[in-house]
Amino acid sequence: MPKTQNKNNIAWVGLSLIFLFLGEGIFSLGIYLVPLLKLSNKDWSFYLALGLGIILSLMTGSALGLASLLLVIYLLLARALIGFFRDNLIVLGVLMMVANYAIDKVVGGWWNILEAGIIFVLILVMGLVTGNDHDLKLRG
Repeated sequence: MPKTQNKNNIAWVGLSLIFLFLGEGIFSLGIYLVPLLKLSNKDWSFYLALGLGIILSLMTGSALGLASLLLVIYLLLARALIGFFRDNLIVLGVLMMVANYAIDKVVGGWWNILEAGIIFVLILVMGLVTGNDHDLKLRG
């Protein structure tokens, strides 16, 4: 069985790190959840969520394992919702805005309707962009 690797995975991981530092570090927005939503069907995404949670805990000053736990719960919720609402990005966007609200309130972040709107628009844009994934076949 040939191994396949999606060439966009590294770009989505990098985008989630950039969004984490720009979003939470500078603008106090939870936009890093949008690329994490795209990676939610990967098995290694839980390790990414643990790492992002540690960085988020250090940035916000919250308890060290709390943000990691919330991000893992977010990924589990995202996996279930993507399977159920695959064709309805509007419902998925609203549910992810609610998840962002919950994470911000528990971690102690700042949340407003502008952040919810930005996340909603980014989820819609991500839904349009994700149809262009290409697989690379690896020999060996």
